[in-house]
Amino acid sequence: MFEDFGFEYLLAIPFLLWVFICIAGFVPAYMLSKADFTIVDEPIPIFERSLSVIDPFWIESKGFKGEYAMRVMGIPIAVFTNPAQTVSMIVFFVADQRVLDFYSSFPGNVSLTTSSTIDGPTLPYPVGGLSQSFPGSDPNEIYNQHLSGIEFIEKHTGVRAIPIKNVCEDMQSFSKRQVRYMLSRPWLILTIGYRYFVLRHTRKNITINQQFNNGTLDLDHIIGLTRNVAQ
Repeated sequence: MFEDFGFEYLLAIPFLLWVFICIAGFVPAYMLSKADFTIVDEPIPIFERSLSVIDPFWIESKGFKGEYAMRVMGIPIAVFTNPAQTVSMIVFFVADQRVLDFYSSFPGNVSLTTSSTIDGPTLPYPVGGLSQSFPGSDPNEIYNQHLSGIEFIEKHTGVRAIPIKNVCEDMQSFSKRQVRYMLSRPWLILTIGYRYFVLRHTRKNITINQQFNNGTLDLDHIIGLTRNVAQ
């Protein structure tokens, strides 16, 4: 009997280890949802660091203007917006690695993030959150893929990208929605390990158009979200 108990205990170890890995992946997201997203008083050093890794002439040629800078959980973040304020370029550094995100918002809590990192799919996105990642691509390629994503969404939903009033608030709101979404479906937290080790690698360099074609994007649901707002 003791030996049987010991064997069952050993069988439980991989499961407990998996739970630990998944919770370890969830904790930073939870902390981020509680973090302070306020704008810093001295943005120049953060903008200077951003401009040191992205050609300022390219930024100017695309019409992006520096809006403000934040420091969230110790991470410096610079925010730029295009003239129509429908695309925000977010530059931040994690472990001295530059991460570049382009972000746009649509009616119905629908959003699109196009990133230079593959980490986006690591955590389950809340309903309406769309992402695509192109690691190793230059800013111009990532930006063009983002514009193509906007065109795809606008074409199929019939709505336009809306002006972004405050990226700070959008980021914080998205983070809170993401955590609430996972807490309301606890089993999703147990998928974080799979998402980190497998899924995020399979989703890189795949546009939302390709996601729709391969069945990983439920476009009808996205259309429903935007139509509910229109009504």
